[in-house]
Amino acid sequence: MLHSHPPAPRNNRAYARAPRAPRAPRVHRGHFQSALHAQPLVHSQPFSRGQQHHHLNSRGTQSHIYGSQRGRPRGQMYTANFQPSWGAPNSNGAPSRSRSNYRGRRSRKKFPANTRSQNSRHLTTMSTAPYFNIKRLSSGSTEGKAVAQIPSPFQRLPPEIRDQIYDHIFEPHRVELIRRSEKDLTKHPKRVYYRLYHNQLRSRDPITQQIQDPCRKTQLPVPIALVFTCRSIYCDTLWWLYSTTQFVFTSTKTMNRFFNTIPSEVQPAIRHVEINQEMHSEPSLTEHRIHKVRSDWAFTMACENLVRCCSGLQVLYIYFRIRDWPMSLEIGETWSLPMMAFAEYKGKGGLDVVTINLDMPRFGVQKLKNMAKTLEKRFMKPKAFQIREDERLARELSCSFMELRVEGNY
Repeated sequence: MLHSHPPAPRNNRAYARAPRAPRAPRVHRGHFQSALHAQPLVHSQPFSRGQQHHHLNSRGTQSHIYGSQRGRPRGQMYTANFQPSWGAPNSNGAPSRSRSNYRGRRSRKKFPANTRSQNSRHLTTMSTAPYFNIKRLSSGSTEGKAVAQIPSPFQRLPPEIRDQIYDHIFEPHRVELIRRSEKDLTKHPKRVYYRLYHNQLRSRDPITQQIQDPCRKTQLPVPIALVFTCRSIYCDTLWWLYSTTQFVFTSTKTMNRFFNTIPSEVQPAIRHVEINQEMHSEPSLTEHRIHKVRSDWAFTMACENLVRCCSGLQVLYIYFRIRDWPMSLEIGETWSLPMMAFAEYKGKGGLDVVTINLDMPRFGVQKLKNMAKTLEKRFMKPKAFQIREDERLARELSCSFMELRVEGNY
């Protein structure tokens, strides 16, 4: 349907339009500074609801002032030399608006913000919502950080005194790491998740490497709770926890999961590692040999991963049960390839203590001991190996002398 005249507004009143901003003169090259000082600077934020006003309504009369009308401007607006010329200002300095010329979204215009530098002398702050400016201590503020980072009296102690306290707390603890499925099966009913658990064992003496008698000393639990007290204590004690703990691994999956989980910053802190490994025996069928090959390859990769992560390793215990056959028990065979990864420590000076126990029912005990001694000599420091051999020889001579003395008395 065609109309000869444009349709009238819904309320038979003309739409109120916001006054247009004066167009800035075109700035030519070379006259930027003169134009900058000649043009008055205006910097305004987008108008909020109720901030667009006109001094005349559709009837040509001046609009009334509603001081308590809702929809007042919120937040803050900065203008340069702002002097409202219509309506009477409210108590807070904001111009009033009439009910007739307010059209919500249609009457609002977003003026582009001027990005030029402002002069603080000509800025006027107008706000009708002072409660939005409540000062709060956010996490990013300097005052909030100052409150959150107040150290405790213990943390204000010198580092030397704190290290002495940590030395008494973190005693040697020997733990066996176990990879098991999650205890609570209701959390993941459709998929099995594996986690690392530990069983505390009797610790070894750091000097003599002898397992302590449980009747002589009570075994204290591992002080894990102290590490997670706060971030500062965590950074101080994490190195102590890993350097004083003696780790015992019973499977290759546990070793790989452990070194892939712990932070890389504390991996060089590990000093003591014990490995219990049993090889797969030769299968009766050739089609089942793939399982033995996978097991041997997994143990080889686990040993290489341990050497790569534990650069500060000092003590190494290996309990290895050999099930290969036929073999001649010599270095270079398949059973010895995984342990050859520890020969890299020889280039770094060697390890302080290495103890290898080999188990093979088809060979004698003396031959197994000689082969284990050959491997220990490859992995240990020359001086440390010679001192240990001298101590072993001295103990044997002392035992022989005591036996001869007892026999002479009789």
